[in-house]
Amino acid sequence: MLKIKARKVALLRVFGNITVATFLSYRFQEFRLRYITPRRRSIIGIPLPCGRKVGKIDTQHQIIPPAYLNYITERSEVGKVLQSPDWSPELSLSFMAQNSISTSILSFAYAPLHESTLCQEINTYAYKLRLQYPTKFGFFATLPSIDEASIPEVLSCIKFCYENLDADGVTLFTSYEGKYLGEEVFWPVFEELNRLHAVIFIYPITNSAMPTTLTDSSIPQMVDLAHEITRTACSLICSNTMSIYPNLKMILSHSGGTLPYVNGGIEGSVNKSAADVRREARLFYASSMDTNNADMEITESFFGSERMMCGSNFPFGEVRNNLRKGEILRRLMHESEARSTQAMKEATLKLFPRLQQELEKGYQT
Repeated sequence: MLKIKARKVALLRVFGNITVATFLSYRFQEFRLRYITPRRRSIIGIPLPCGRKVGKIDTQHQIIPPAYLNYITERSEVGKVLQSPDWSPELSLSFMAQNSISTSILSFAYAPLHESTLCQEINTYAYKLRLQYPTKFGFFATLPSIDEASIPEVLSCIKFCYENLDADGVTLFTSYEGKYLGEEVFWPVFEELNRLHAVIFIYPITNSAMPTTLTDSSIPQMVDLAHEITRTACSLICSNTMSIYPNLKMILSHSGGTLPYVNGGIEGSVNKSAADVRREARLFYASSMDTNNADMEITESFFGSERMMCGSNFPFGEVRNNLRKGEILRRLMHESEARSTQAMKEATLKLFPRLQQELEKGYQT
């Protein structure tokens, strides 16, 4: 053990390179998890010969692919380039190792894209990452921006991703051109995804051009993320989308927004009983990143621990700023572990059978 640490320190002194440091940190964590950490004889109730323990499964883990950076650079969109956080597969792996995350389901949720060729490049990139690290990464497919004219293109993208890339699900934004997901324009997409029993990761997008008198122009967007999640969830409930397409499995990012708090208000504004509204609201899954114990309890009480997922939102926000220390995520994971980490992992693996098979296969070797 001491020899391994000494060799690691010596190499760092020679190279003095953050990429090398990240790589060595990741490899050391892999060695520790494989050979040193005490082993347990089951993974979410599934007997495995080696009995390795599964860590957290991060369902809200974003990527900034080279194809996207090249795309905005070629179009001289300097602002977007400057706003893009640093990201690489090595940074993701290092973050995961530091925070006991076994697997991350990758998604590109930075902005809706109109170019299907760019979407295909991003999806192929994520697919290759998963091939390289089959137990470390899964991915949600990136779809072109949805409107009436683009439906054939979107359906073609879904077909390609499921038939050729075996995608773990798809990413949808809360709205497209001001239309929330419960509107009929999205029904052809939902019909196909329902046929595929697809997992849908829903991420908020806000209108950055929204007028404001606030001093800090970033405040409206920051505050409105949770409300956007709630608006599209309400749109899906009120339009009966959840009932019409019962095979859809929808994950709401950002802990389900404010849905647990405003659920009672929906009951009096739609032609549905309170029981029906609550039942449909609880059909969602929630990718939780709450760091406040009280909020965490409310979210878990509303959705149920069996529908709670871990979500870091790496490399954005506070989690990005705490990459080295991992304070926020560790606090979240510590609180969830005390109550329902096992249920969260169990629920996540049920949603992603490919991942479960890869974990079984990988841990037998």
